[in-house]
Amino acid sequence: MSRHFSLLISCLVTGQLIGLTSLIHLFYVYVSPVQAQTSQSSSAVADQIYDLAEAEDLKRNYERALALYRQALQLYQQQGQTRRATSCLYAIGSVQYHQGFYEKSLQTHQEALQIARSINFTSAEWRVLTLMGLSYTELGQFSRAFSLQQQALSVVRGLADPDGEQSVLNNIAMLHNYLGQYEQAITVFGQVVEIIQANFSASQDQAYLLYSKGVALHNIGLAYERMQQYEKAIESYQQALTVKRQANDRESEAITLSGLGYSYYKAGITENAFTYLRQALTIFQELNDQDGLSYTLYSIGEVQASTGQFSEAWGSYQKALTIAQETKNLIDQRIILSNIGDLFAQQNQPQLAILFYKRSVNITEQIRRDIQGLPIDQQQSYTNTIADTYRKLADLLLKENRILEAQQVLDLLKVQEIQDYLRRGVRSSEQTAQGVDMLSAEQQISAQYDELIQGAIDSGKALDELEAIAPENRTLEQQQRVVELRRRQGQINAAFRDFLDQPEVVAAIAALEVQIDQEIDLSAIRAIRSNIQQDAVLLYPLVLDDRLELVVLSPHTPPMHYRVPVGRVELNRAISDYLTDLRNPNSNPEPNAQRLYQWLIKPIEEILAQGNTKTIIYAPDGQLRYIPLAALHDGNQWIAERFQVNYVTAVSLFHLNSQPRTQPRVLAGAFSEGRYNIQRGGTFLPFSGLPFAKPEVETIARLYPNTRQLIDRAFTRAATEPILNDYNIVHLATHAMFTTGSPEDSFILFGDGSTITMRDVSSLDLDNVDLVVLSSCQTAVSTMQLTDGKEILGFGYQIQETGARAAIASLWAVDDGGTEALMSRFYTALQSGNLSKTAALQQAQIALIQGATLTPLAHLDNPENQPTTLEHPYYWASFILIGNGL
Repeated sequence: MSRHFSLLISCLVTGQLIGLTSLIHLFYVYVSPVQAQTSQSSSAVADQIYDLAEAEDLKRNYERALALYRQALQLYQQQGQTRRATSCLYAIGSVQYHQGFYEKSLQTHQEALQIARSINFTSAEWRVLTLMGLSYTELGQFSRAFSLQQQALSVVRGLADPDGEQSVLNNIAMLHNYLGQYEQAITVFGQVVEIIQANFSASQDQAYLLYSKGVALHNIGLAYERMQQYEKAIESYQQALTVKRQANDRESEAITLSGLGYSYYKAGITENAFTYLRQALTIFQELNDQDGLSYTLYSIGEVQASTGQFSEAWGSYQKALTIAQETKNLIDQRIILSNIGDLFAQQNQPQLAILFYKRSVNITEQIRRDIQGLPIDQQQSYTNTIADTYRKLADLLLKENRILEAQQVLDLLKVQEIQDYLRRGVRSSEQTAQGVDMLSAEQQISAQYDELIQGAIDSGKALDELEAIAPENRTLEQQQRVVELRRRQGQINAAFRDFLDQPEVVAAIAALEVQIDQEIDLSAIRAIRSNIQQDAVLLYPLVLDDRLELVVLSPHTPPMHYRVPVGRVELNRAISDYLTDLRNPNSNPEPNAQRLYQWLIKPIEEILAQGNTKTIIYAPDGQLRYIPLAALHDGNQWIAERFQVNYVTAVSLFHLNSQPRTQPRVLAGAFSEGRYNIQRGGTFLPFSGLPFAKPEVETIARLYPNTRQLIDRAFTRAATEPILNDYNIVHLATHAMFTTGSPEDSFILFGDGSTITMRDVSSLDLDNVDLVVLSSCQTAVSTMQLTDGKEILGFGYQIQETGARAAIASLWAVDDGGTEALMSRFYTALQSGNLSKTAALQQAQIALIQGATLTPLAHLDNPENQPTTLEHPYYWASFILIGNGL
């Protein structure tokens, strides 16, 4: 079950803002111009204006604060008081940061940084650097954020400023948290605690340090919780609770109590879970903290559901959802509705579970469209467990044989996974913009439910207003209204409890069974079929814990699904085994290739035969993204010899109809000589030139005489980027790396050592480009570690975002010479003009399977000078085509 977003946010926001709060606190103490004495009246006026700005800033009256800060800045600049002007610039940038204007904040702080460095104002320099790092964090540019925080740490350590050091370390730890690097986060948070303890007795602000220490200990607990090390999480939360109680911070205490309760629940100690969650609930009630009440109530509901107290859990969820809807907290609503879906699934009521899962998914889609407006900590918490709801909904729909609805959910799931990886908004298509369709009976049940919720909200508001009046001061009419509203609340609570027994709801549930068959959206079927060629099928695997589901859409048959009895663990083990074979040209790959064929293709062979299928449009799930479908084997031949394979991220994001052929105009770049060390994530990665890259580009130029060639030092980002959209085929024979952790660290290398990140790639305008080929030693995946393949989804989507219609990239570190052999045959096949991109790639693969050889380059001859045979899939299978290859 998912955990409430707001609880995580409270911890993360507090954890992040401790750095920012301490910066402002320390800046005012040590840098603020109001601390300096001056005899000049104009300086006194500026100081007074600054004081007023600071007061408005602390009250969050940001527009007023900005106006005053700018007045003070102008006066300080006129007086030549550079240090004070720097302080003002810092304050202006911090307000812009709080407003969410991160680009503006960076511009302001860049100006402040230049001045601070020019006058050796180091106490301002580190503060500006660390707040710039926070802005880059919010923008999802984590490499830059890390770099700036490390610079700030180096500067502040040179000042022997322990308060500043723990502030910067806290921000670095939060960066690790955002990226899921929990062990590193724990280490750095531990350093924060050590610094606080070492300097506590000498500090003039011990209350602040207690608060800081409590937050750091809490965040250690949160990291352990996310690592599912609940005993350690409990230990850290207990330490945090002790410190927070010493600091007498009730809100922060309630947050940690809630964390404790959740960890005890996950550890299976439900009695303690109830104890701490109810303590948190009491404090949030005292503070009238509506978000705190909402997430604590539904956390209690989770514990109740886990112990079989279904009616009690139902009641807790209703109260939580009423608060969330009243406060318009969509993220809480999403989680609570998903938990209600879990509740009905546990009670074997799949149709109602589907209804509430659908509502949760549709709210998720609503949030997703606006996620770029969320702070990064909220984005990270928001995406933490979303995919679980999509998978549970698709699972139930398939069990109920509701295949088209399941396919729609699977498409939404893939879009969501892209967003999880990119950590930014992903645009909706016409198919995904409205979420998942609700049947009319589902809409009727939802309307009944919402009417109850709204009634509870309305009566609750009215009662709160009247109860705010002391009983002795109420009029007789007001007192009668209080009694009436309390009676109404009791009726609403009873209606919630008996909701499923209401005649209208009973009738609607019964109608669901009929409508599932009657309300198949024929237009949706037509839309899918119109997007698939007559000789193509669409294959959607869904990897579940206990089985593999294959969803198949074909122009000739109704939507079908096949259940394969292989669980996630066994499937992933087979994928790992086969990848070991694929990456070793001396292995025997066929046994593992046939094993995966039995699971993925054998069940759908009849559909493939009926439609005389030539192309499989493939949208893989999870670790299946690491295995090229073309490299499965039926016992007689490879899939590549039977079918063209066209990968898609999500069908709803592509138009898969055939494209008119155009005269190829090729831009080909090659990195063949040289060696560069590229810094990413604090480490240097060595890359050497690819000897076969130049012959590869020269071969393309022979086939297409008008090819523009950029070789080695001529192949620079500055020379390449402006002309990309002048060509319809862009071929880059160079290194690229698309990481599993952060797209900010994913890049393409040019021949002069310059790079372009994938974030920058997605902002290019390539709407004239039909095909981007990244022909290199390794492109779509940069690590041997298998995760969930989101980096492959992310790469495909970001190329698509440029306007380019398709891309070719590799799934593992490929052989340089084998790549040249494959690409020369691919472009030869494409040159004929009557083959699609997928067909040309298939022809190139078949050529290598059927006996193509590689003779080493003259300057790289092996002693025997023997040609290398290329029939092993290591040489021909790694390259996949993503997008519209038809």
